[in-house]
Amino acid sequence: MSNPGVIQYIATKLEEQASSAWSFRHLKFQGLISIPQKIARTYGFNDIHVIIHENGSIDIDGVIYKNTISKSGYASAQEAVIQIYEHLIYIDQNYLRLCEDPENYVEQGFMNRLRRIFG
Repeated sequence: MSNPGVIQYIATKLEEQASSAWSFRHLKFQGLISIPQKIARTYGFNDIHVIIHENGSIDIDGVIYKNTISKSGYASAQEAVIQIYEHLIYIDQNYLRLCEDPENYVEQGFMNRLRRIFG
C-alpha cells in the first residue's frame, strides 16, 4: 500500500492545478466525482477520469483514451501530478483525432476482453 500522505498530496495538487492553473480547450474539470463500483478517488474532465488508487497507481480512463501511471512510474508526488497534466494536455491537443481513433495503452485482462467483445 502506498503512503496515504502521497496520495492526499497528489489529490490536493490535482484539484488545485485543475481548478486554477490548467487550461484546456476540450476538457473541463468537474472535480471529485463518484463512480459506482470505484472506491478510488476519481476526478472528472468531461468523459476522461483521473483515478487515484490507494496503491499509488493512477489511471487516466475514458472512451477515447486509456493509460496508467504505475506507482513505480513516478519518483515523487509532484512528478505524478506533472504526468497527469501531460496526459490531459495530450488528450486535449489531440481530442478530435482521439474521438475518431481512440488510444488504449492499458493491457486488458481476459475477462475484460470477453465482456467488451460479447457485451
